[in-house]
Amino acid sequence: MNDPTMSLASGLADKADKVIAEAIDNTIGKGWSLGELTGRVERIRCYSDTYETIFIDRKSVIELHDPEVTTKNDGTSIIMVAEQKYRTFGGEE
Repeated sequence: MNDPTMSLASGLADKADKVIAEAIDNTIGKGWSLGELTGRVERIRCYSDTYETIFIDRKSVIELHDPEVTTKNDGTSIIMVAEQKYRTFGGEE
């Protein structure tokens, strides 16, 4: 079964994974492994915020905003479109 909602969610997750990995690359360099990040990464989201911030070694790496989903009706079908904005911080020092 091809569930368009799952496909949309999967696409958002894949893109988020890529931009997070790129932000980590820009902060600590390429070639890291998940094991090396253990104990160094924090994810903070305040209750009223519409975004979360990921930190490495207490340094802001990326801010991920909540996804925005819109629907478009082309007359024969309804199309869901999702966008997730993000902001990266700095880079290697």
